[in-house]
Amino acid sequence: MSPQDIIIRPFKPADRAQVRKISCDTAFMGEPLEKFFDDREAFADIATAYYTEYEPESLFVAEYENSIVGYLTGCKDTCRFKKIFFWRILPGAALRSFFRGALFRKKTLKLIFSLLRSFLKGELRRPDYSEEFPAHLHINVQDSYRQLGAGTRLMEEYLEYLKKNNIGGLHLYSLSAIGQEFFKKMNFVRIFSQRVSYFEYLNLKEVYVFCFAKRLQEYF
Repeated sequence: MSPQDIIIRPFKPADRAQVRKISCDTAFMGEPLEKFFDDREAFADIATAYYTEYEPESLFVAEYENSIVGYLTGCKDTCRFKKIFFWRILPGAALRSFFRGALFRKKTLKLIFSLLRSFLKGELRRPDYSEEFPAHLHINVQDSYRQLGAGTRLMEEYLEYLKKNNIGGLHLYSLSAIGQEFFKKMNFVRIFSQRVSYFEYLNLKEVYVFCFAKRLQEYF
């Protein structure tokens, strides 16, 4: 296997199931979702449904031997994303999870109560960067393909796409130390950090959320 064997291309509807699976397999800072949450369907809806259903043209995948090994979910307008996410996607995912009985599972309840404590402590508040950096992204690549340049090529494809759409800047959030090094390598600048406690019940006491941003004028 070589980097040339990996194909970077736009998302197709047939890729949906594989994108959802990877989102769950890498959900916990690169590790599987089951570390902290019991409902794969609900998480995949929350993590990917906006991008696959409402803005598929901004989603790119890395393919190897007819299988998806990574993806980049992008959004050109974060304000639009927030309206659709909070009014359609999140309520729908919660309701379906309720009817499946997943909201009452032990891991799920622990996470919900932990997030509620963090919310009351103000840890979930984030600055609004949507005017200066209107686009955003999330990128996930399976572990064995991260050293073959799949992430870099996905990012380059997305940046070129934003250039063609005259987008002036983008931002992203990350909990992953590996991810932070990657974004720095791609010339993103850290503009915000916040210590969060919602994973303390998993004995992770020094977890930080970082926001990185990049102006795109240099691409014009």
